[in-house]
Amino acid sequence: MAAGKFTWYTSALKYLANGRIDLEDGTIVAYPLKDTYTPSTASHSALGQITSHQATASSTIVNAIVLSGLAVTQSGVETVKWDANDISGFSSDGSTIASFKWLALVARSASSGGGIDNLLVGFMNMDTTTASSSAGNSTQVNITWSSSGIAKLRGNP
Repeated sequence: MAAGKFTWYTSALKYLANGRIDLEDGTIVAYPLKDTYTPSTASHSALGQITSHQATASSTIVNAIVLSGLAVTQSGVETVKWDANDISGFSSDGSTIASFKWLALVARSASSGGGIDNLLVGFMNMDTTTASSSAGNSTQVNITWSSSGIAKLRGNP
């Protein structure tokens, strides 16, 4: 399935600027979310705020997938492109993933207390046909990023 339009969480832009999120050398994880999730770019900043909406298969939370092949490249004047390898998976036992609609990308980074911070980077609606239904039920989810990458960052507006 093709990935929908990427939307940044507001806090992620700050974390990019201060180095807490590294889109190229960091660890970025994809979490499938159910259609019960209502994104809030302004108030959601950490994985703990959205885990109750993680997609399930046979009543078990679906595994998240670590993105590979992360790359940040210059894509024009004052523009960089963020990309990664396409992904497939999620259901480790072949069970049907129910009501999968959103894909949240989360950066894992070391916290000042020695633990791991799971910072929300952005999300995309995986149902590109309508905003009110889910992308559906599936045993395997293959996600193809746009040829323009996952997202772009621009300097001046």
